[in-house]
Amino acid sequence: MSEKLQKSEKTKPRFSKRYILPNAITLLSLCCGLYSIISAMQAEGSGVHLTRACISIFFACLFDLFDGRVARMTNAQSEFGVQMDSLCDAVSFGVAPGILIYIWALQDFGFIGMICTFLYVSCGILRLAKFNVMASDDSGNPDYFSGLPIPAAAGGIFWLVLSVSRTWPNMNDPTPFLLLYVTLIALAMISPFPFPTFKRWKLSRETMPSLVGLVVAWLIVWALTRLSTAFLGLFIVYVGLGFRAFLRRQSKQVLPLQSEG
Repeated sequence: MSEKLQKSEKTKPRFSKRYILPNAITLLSLCCGLYSIISAMQAEGSGVHLTRACISIFFACLFDLFDGRVARMTNAQSEFGVQMDSLCDAVSFGVAPGILIYIWALQDFGFIGMICTFLYVSCGILRLAKFNVMASDDSGNPDYFSGLPIPAAAGGIFWLVLSVSRTWPNMNDPTPFLLLYVTLIALAMISPFPFPTFKRWKLSRETMPSLVGLVVAWLIVWALTRLSTAFLGLFIVYVGLGFRAFLRRQSKQVLPLQSEG
């Protein structure tokens, strides 16, 4: 009996101080998402609360960007941290942007706007579940995400809200294009499109011209419009990279079949 107790004690996870920092950063991301929801509910479609809701999701993205890196640097990676990160992402990048875009514009479309919001949040949850399964099976390509990452999708939402709300602060009639925009983002999350992770990306002579051109174009857009519009442009470029990678992959699969015929 005593041997069984000793074995069970050995298998129990022991608390370590090194787990505190990465998990605290993850919880900060969750708090930002919750604050965004509260601010969006107080915004009534415009005003300073709307800006706070958008910026809160932006900070949630920053915290989400660093929690995994901090966990790897401190050797504090754990299954508990992975699951908690996904749950926090579901709130900060799924529910919070969904409520934000609904209160800002989609509620004006009635039932259709509600369905569009449901679609975004549901696809975000499916995207997180898919990522967890692929991570546990170690079946993913480290160079690409399968489907649009949910933090990027959230960025596509709050950068759009910031850009449009500041450019046209008195917009009373939201365009139906917003329904299509949110729908496409939702479907991109569950699509097979390969979106680059840039984890092993290195600066070289081949990539330097493209990088310089992108930076110059981004600075021009920023100078002519707003910072939020420039970041929205980066999001659109990123989605375009995923679509281009998907077309390249499809062409490589089709061409051998055509040559055999």
